[in-house]
Amino acid sequence: MAKVTHKLRGYVRPLPRITEASQRAILLDHGVPGDKIYTEGHQDETLDALIRSLRAGEAVAVTRAHILAAPKERHDDRPRRALWAAVHAIEAKGAFIVEVESGRSTANARERDELIADAIEQITHSGRSPRKRDTPGRPPMMFSPEDIEIARRVWADRKVATWGEVREQLPKGFSTWRAYKMFGPRVDKAKAPKKEPKWVYFARAGRGNRVKIGTTSSVTSRMRALSHPLVGKLRVIGVVPGGYEVEARMHQRFAEYRIKGEWFRLEDELAEFVAGLRKSKQK
Repeated sequence: MAKVTHKLRGYVRPLPRITEASQRAILLDHGVPGDKIYTEGHQDETLDALIRSLRAGEAVAVTRAHILAAPKERHDDRPRRALWAAVHAIEAKGAFIVEVESGRSTANARERDELIADAIEQITHSGRSPRKRDTPGRPPMMFSPEDIEIARRVWADRKVATWGEVREQLPKGFSTWRAYKMFGPRVDKAKAPKKEPKWVYFARAGRGNRVKIGTTSSVTSRMRALSHPLVGKLRVIGVVPGGYEVEARMHQRFAEYRIKGEWFRLEDELAEFVAGLRKSKQK
C-alpha cells in the first residue's frame, strides 16, 4: 500500500476476543493519536459520531474492518448490512478505511474488495450461535505489540532449551505454532551463529516528537521491519551499545516520557540525551 499521509482517526469496538486494550495499543503503535481514537460505548464516542466528524481525505484506522459492524445479538440484527452502511457513510464523507493489521485500505480499489470480503467472512463466522463459537473457525486471538515482542524474544532465546519452557514463557494464548508462523524455525543451539553485538536504538517517527527505544542486532534491518505506511519511515537518531538490560535501564530512566510500550515523547531530558549521542557521533 502506498504511504498514507492523511490525518488519522481510530475506532475501537470492544469485543470478547478482541479487547479494547489490545485494539487501542495496536492503533497507538501504528501512529494513531490517542485523542483521535473513538471507543464505542465511551460517553458520546460512537461510530456515528466519528463519521460525522470526518473530513475529506481523512482515514479511519481499525485493527480489523469487521469491527465497524456491531456483532449480532438479536435475530433481526444485520451486521453485514451494518458493515456496508459504515463503509458507504465513510466514503460519502470523502474519507477511507485503513486496516492496520493487514495494511490494506479502501482507497485502493483492489484492496477495498479484499478487505470488505474478509470482513464479511469474519462477520459470518462470529455470527454463529454461542454453542458453536468454540469450534474451529472462531475469530483469531489478537495480541498487543508488547506481547508479540515478548514472544519474539522467548522464541529467539537459545537459553530456553525445551519446548515445555518455551510454552511456559510465551504470553497466554500464544501457541508455538503461532510463533513458528510469525518468526520462522528456532535456531538449533549447536548450529547457532556467533553472537552478534547488540544495540539500543532511538528511532524517530516522521517529524513528530515520538521516539521508539528498542534493541536489535542489526539497526538497518530493524528499521526496515518497523517502517509502516501509517507511521512512515523510521529514522535512527541515536544508538548506544547494549542489549535488553541497557534497554530496560533506558526505559526506566525516561519513564516519565513514555507514551505506550517502547514509544516515548522526545522532549526535555530525553531530547538532550539523544542530542548528546548525535554530537558524540559527529566528533
